[in-house]
Amino acid sequence: MNTHLIFLPPCQRYPSLVSYATNKDDCPAPQGRIHAFQTCVLPSSQDVIELLLHDATKEIKKSMRSLSENKVGRRIAIVDNDILSLKMLSEIVLGFCDEYRIAWACIAGKAALKHLLEDRHEPDLLLVDVSLTDTTGITLCKNIRRRAIDIPILLITAFPLKKYWFEAKSAGAQGIIGKEDIDLLRESISGLFHDQATAQNPQIAENQSATIFYDFYSPQDSIRHLIKERTTNKELLSQEEKRILYYTIKGKSLKQIASILSVKPSTIRNHAQHAREKLHAGNLTEAAVIWLKERDE
Repeated sequence: MNTHLIFLPPCQRYPSLVSYATNKDDCPAPQGRIHAFQTCVLPSSQDVIELLLHDATKEIKKSMRSLSENKVGRRIAIVDNDILSLKMLSEIVLGFCDEYRIAWACIAGKAALKHLLEDRHEPDLLLVDVSLTDTTGITLCKNIRRRAIDIPILLITAFPLKKYWFEAKSAGAQGIIGKEDIDLLRESISGLFHDQATAQNPQIAENQSATIFYDFYSPQDSIRHLIKERTTNKELLSQEEKRILYYTIKGKSLKQIASILSVKPSTIRNHAQHAREKLHAGNLTEAAVIWLKERDE
């Protein structure tokens, strides 16, 4: 393993523009922040860089603590299942604009929702990875909108955008972008702050990292749309699906419900899946809770 010095010039503070040398002697005089990296050998590359982020980590944590209590500037919250990616994104966002602040950052959807419900100040923008430790960014987005929280949400993913764009729109996000496109991330954040999201390119290229904002709802409209959609889907629940949700609330398993209703377990599983889909729930218990709450409203 060889240790290298990597520097970020003051005008290029994000990783897509980072320069590095193959040995210390080749490294030019540092003009900005210096971080320590190590390289390892993989079949496809001789210079795969693993970021250690020694002093950067301390800076980010310090920034989060102080800025979370400070209302000055544009407050951005970040949710990402990878701790290294979370630190990098925090550093990147802070480098985009002097008035950007990190309100908070976490790796789990449950923690993010707790922040949004309990913190004194809401962030001005939520940046969410589609993949999280305890749920998905899509489900988190839905849960936020169901609580009538109307902050802009920008989803990011390392997967092809075609895989998630419809779900992202349906869940109430304002856009979804490729995780690797740093310049586009900067433009997207700025666009959302200036209500220019729908002006972005609606096309999805085959080998793209493009942003997709076309025809997404505003935060307020997404809340109204999701409420209307859930009301419609609730009305479309069949009697069999309602019975399964009822017995789920009572603590019965699918096998027990099949026995009670004298039907095959496979039939119960199919009805349960339909109920989850109609109520946009991550699991049957969540679907049952949603149904019970809306039934009593």
